[in-house]
Formats: sequence, structure tokens, C-alpha cells
Amino acid sequence: MEVDHHMSSTTKQNKYQLCFFYMNHRSIFPALHCNKYIIILAAGNNNSRKLKMQKIMNDGTGGKASKRKILKICCCSLLLIIVVLVIVFVSLFFTVFKPRDPILTPYPTKLQNVHFRFDPSPSITATLNLIINVKNPNRGDFEYKDATASLDYRGISVAGIPVQHGTVPGRGEINVTTYANVTGDKIAGNPSFLEDMAAGSVMFTSSAALPGKVKVVRTLKIHATVLMTCDVCVFTNQSYYVQSTCNARIKL
Repeated sequence: MEVDHHMSSTTKQNKYQLCFFYMNHRSIFPALHCNKYIIILAAGNNNSRKLKMQKIMNDGTGGKASKRKILKICCCSLLLIIVVLVIVFVSLFFTVFKPRDPILTPYPTKLQNVHFRFDPSPSITATLNLIINVKNPNRGDFEYKDATASLDYRGISVAGIPVQHGTVPGRGEINVTTYANVTGDKIAGNPSFLEDMAAGSVMFTSSAALPGKVKVVRTLKIHATVLMTCDVCVFTNQSYYVQSTCNARIKL
């Protein structure tokens, strides 16, 4: 098979590249897409083969399309990796690293410095000491800020309990010591107070919100708040012995 000499020299002179596509009744060879020329050898019988040449000017669209395709593949791959990482993180967060509620265990104490006054109006002053053991069942530390708990008697706030900032280590425990100075006539002036005193026990409730951060992994921290509630019972017929029960839950 021969190609016109003038056409060959022209292609050589212009640095054109030739691509061949050959097809007959027995075999098929895929065409190679080139920048300048495609030579098509049309299949037929052995006596009627024709050589056709078609010039295709290179306008650069092929290269740009190829780059756009590569860019799309890279973007899709990156997006897929991000989605997979998010799914893995969320799965770990709600299984292995899911924050669990702390466990609070108050120690028995006594109401101290108790003084009653009935003239000119009923009043009481006392110091309530509280020691609470806090266990952290989570893998990460919990760092909490300063807060103030409220001490209530029958729905009326009678004192504030300061809670200093601290850190409960992951799968560790600490003792939190605090106190409340109960003063004023809000308790003694309540009609139910004398009834509770005669019954031998006075019930208080305490609640607090401890804002802080939970360390999920080594460098990742998330905001969380521990909501604490305690029932404090003062036994007036047992030298003001104090017994408490507390619960806590973590809120993200």
C-alpha cells in the first residue's frame, strides 16, 4: 500500500501524525485518535479497496477535555474519601467514643454550725458540706468550668453551692468538695419546716449545670454540659446527719 508522496512530505513537514484504522471481513483493529490525520482503509472485497484520507485540524479541545476529565475524577475521589471518613468518624463517635453519663456517689456528711432563732421571726443558719465522688466512664477527659449549684427547699432557692473548675480524667475519678451556707428565714418561715423537723428529716434538692469539653480523641474536643441533680436529706433526729443521692447526665 502506498500513500501519495506529496501528502507524506506534507505531513512530515508539518509534523503531522498518521493513524490507521484497518477493518476487513475477518478482523477489526481499533482506530487511534491522533491530532492531525486519520487514514481510513475501508474494507471490501480484494478488488475494490479504497484509501481515504481526512484531515482533522487540531484545535486543542482533546487535551482540555482530557484535563477536565482527570480533574473530575480527582474531585470525585476526594469527595468519596471525605464521605467515607465522615461515616467512619460518626460510627466511632456513636459507638466507641459515645459520651456516657458520669457516675456520682455522695459521701455522708453532717450539717454543721446549726443555729435557730425564733425572735422576732423564725430563722436558721447552717453550713452544708458535700463531698461527691465523680467517675468518668468515657475514654476522654472532661474539663468543666466554674459553676454554681442551687440548693432548694420545697421549690424555693435557699442557698448557692459553688463548684470550682476541674478535670475528670478519662476512665478515672475525682472527689468534688463543696459547701452551702444556709441562712435566712426562707426555710424556718415555711409552714412545712416545723412539720419536717418534727418528722425527723428535712429534704433539700440541688441542681447544677457544669459546662465543659469532652476530649474524644487526642486532639479533638467537643462542647458538653453535665446536668447534676441531688436529693439531700438532713436527719434532724440523728445529729443532723446528711445523706444524699445524685444523678448526672451529659448533654452535647
